[in-house]
Amino acid sequence: MKIALFQAQTGIDPGANAEELALAMNRNDHLYALVATGYYDLQMSPAQARLAAERAKVPMDRLTFSNFEAGHEVYIDQANAGLVRDIRAMIAKASQ
Repeated sequence: MKIALFQAQTGIDPGANAEELALAMNRNDHLYALVATGYYDLQMSPAQARLAAERAKVPMDRLTFSNFEAGHEVYIDQANAGLVRDIRAMIAKASQ
């Protein structure tokens, strides 16, 4: 319901990117992805990102979610070190 309200108010379909990601990951078994979201992100909350991925049927075994004490730009300020750590962990997992 919250996603439908967001789409109606903004004209943006937050599930579109998840559907494209699902298509790519289902075509390529070696593709991994990291979804990094901030708890204070007003555009896409961590829960909305997870719901969009689940609805789009993204292969969850190759998808990593990272949530940070940040807004939409999780790559700045204190979240940066955590993001770098999580990117490295995802690359290590994908390289096995």
